[in-house]
Amino acid sequence: MTNNLIENAASIEMFAPEWGIRSWLRLQQESAPLDLPEANGTTGAMTGLTISNDDFRKAIISEFSFKAISELYAAKVLLQLAAIAPSNDQFEYLITHIVDEVKHANMFRQHLIDIGYATNEDIDQKLIDENQDSITQVIEPLKQYFEKYVVERRDFICGIAIITIVLEGILAPSAELGEIKWRHFDPLASKAQGIGNQDEVKHLAVCSGTVKEAVLQDASAKNRVLACVEEGMALWKSTPIQAVILQREKWFQMGMAANLDLIKGYALTPGLLLSESTPESRLALSQEWNSTLSKARMVYMGLY
Repeated sequence: MTNNLIENAASIEMFAPEWGIRSWLRLQQESAPLDLPEANGTTGAMTGLTISNDDFRKAIISEFSFKAISELYAAKVLLQLAAIAPSNDQFEYLITHIVDEVKHANMFRQHLIDIGYATNEDIDQKLIDENQDSITQVIEPLKQYFEKYVVERRDFICGIAIITIVLEGILAPSAELGEIKWRHFDPLASKAQGIGNQDEVKHLAVCSGTVKEAVLQDASAKNRVLACVEEGMALWKSTPIQAVILQREKWFQMGMAANLDLIKGYALTPGLLLSESTPESRLALSQEWNSTLSKARMVYMGLY
């Protein structure tokens, strides 16, 4: 497997003291301002297919609106986790993590505006309307689960484990898939996901390092974290998220079928051309990446 996010997030080691506010600011200075892809007058050339092709348009609206909403929710619940951080190093890291999530939400929102889905004035309501079922059936239950451990029990390590394994760990493969599959159909959408994926590698690595240290220092933490993670994984399975993603992939499939000339010879993953993939095979691939990533991180953290 050669996918950067999955391989790197499964193997790279990082810790919170290395990623405080100074490191984060230095990284921002070394990159483009906020690293936010914008159309800058080239929307027609760069995102034309998600404007003119109805199926691609439905797919990108479904994908980016859900991601914009979920990234915003993530930023808000992370504020609750930062409030109980046991050290300044952990607090500073989480503040940078929160800003990253806000940046990602902004990129997805802006792209939807760029393709004419919404305006600055109505984007908030449109995102809610588009994702009402997902908010009720997926996001809110996960939020309540997170708050049970972080707000009610004030369990910092379980909160970090939820972020690492249950939330970002599950969503990362979908983000990796999005970056790859949109590259030739909507380059700006692909770039936005790529920027987010770079941040997710850091998030997964640093949070995994935090859990690893906690388990090494306190043997009782292992069983507590495992029980928390198992509860979260069971909750994920009880939500209709797979059906939502599958419908999104069916729209993408119809758009792709009308534009196969743009992806001739382009591989989704080694041994599988994007043109030969199906909604079901892409969903299965995302699930395979999720399994690979979660197992590697769980072993690293000393939970397996």
